[in-house]
Amino acid sequence: MRDYRRNAVFTIVAQNYIGLAGVLESSVKKSIDIDFYVFIVDEHDINELSGNYYLARDVLGFDKKLWDNLTFKYSLVEFCTSIKPKCFNYLFKNQYNKVIYFDPDVFLFNSICSIIEELDTTNILLTPHILTVQTPFNGNYKDCLFLRSGIFNLGFLGLRNDIATQCFLEWWCNRLINYSFVDNELGTCTDQKWLDLVPAIFSEDHYKISRDLGLNVAPWNFHERKIIYENQKIFVSERCNNKMYFSPLIFVHFSRFNYFKLTDGVMPECIYKFPDIGKLFKIYSSALAESQFSKYALLKYTYDYFENGTRVLFRHRRMYRDLLDKNIEYIKPFSTDSSSFYARELNDD
Repeated sequence: MRDYRRNAVFTIVAQNYIGLAGVLESSVKKSIDIDFYVFIVDEHDINELSGNYYLARDVLGFDKKLWDNLTFKYSLVEFCTSIKPKCFNYLFKNQYNKVIYFDPDVFLFNSICSIIEELDTTNILLTPHILTVQTPFNGNYKDCLFLRSGIFNLGFLGLRNDIATQCFLEWWCNRLINYSFVDNELGTCTDQKWLDLVPAIFSEDHYKISRDLGLNVAPWNFHERKIIYENQKIFVSERCNNKMYFSPLIFVHFSRFNYFKLTDGVMPECIYKFPDIGKLFKIYSSALAESQFSKYALLKYTYDYFENGTRVLFRHRRMYRDLLDKNIEYIKPFSTDSSSFYARELNDD
């Protein structure tokens, strides 16, 4: 029997997604006895939470100046993704050998033991957004969008710790300090687009691109993956493959859905185009309804506001990035005193 005590799973959230993280954790713990961590990028009283919940600011080694710069220049999604390498490193330094990241809106339908076993023979395990060729393309998402967002979806990433992985994390962390933006002109899409370079700059011995249909089933690939229910088990097959190859469904990424509506049992329109995925949404809807999602969902993101309560807008963040590029820096970007970014740069707002 395998010993999973040296392995861990983690996610990253703002405080409004603490409830989603709890749903993910419950689905993980049903399938495997493994340590689960939640890194919170907000200011939150973690004493009210039971389990391995940490304020990222306290444990990831950021000095205050860098933390303030990152939380101001990046949007919430950009910032959450920018700290992912540091979270991996934190867990590796705490003696974990294999670490798996999931976005908080992921839900497990089966054991992740197969993922852990894959990491026996590779350092970096990646899942592409799509796995099949279609002419013409008939997916929910235009395939040209993957040229912007990247080949691989980073709602999942599995890493095994060794020298090659440390090299990868050092490189990735360095790039995300300044380039975790969603920016078509820069060619960046958070932490995700960077991993398009992995097959070019790392040896084939150190990474694997999984073609397992049961990993990372999501809205961008519903068109190619058919859900099969058989003997109270759930499988996935290619919609257009007459060979009907079945793969156990491991996890679904319920990305960008209205979780309030799902909590109330309101199903998304995509189930009418793909009726076979309807049961998956009903299972996730029930899990949300039984969770504490609603308790946290309306909490505000701390770093969306200046010290006087004024909302930090997306254009403010981009203005600040442009100033940093010109080596103009404000020590306290959220401040609103007379010498602040707010007073000097936004006086016409």
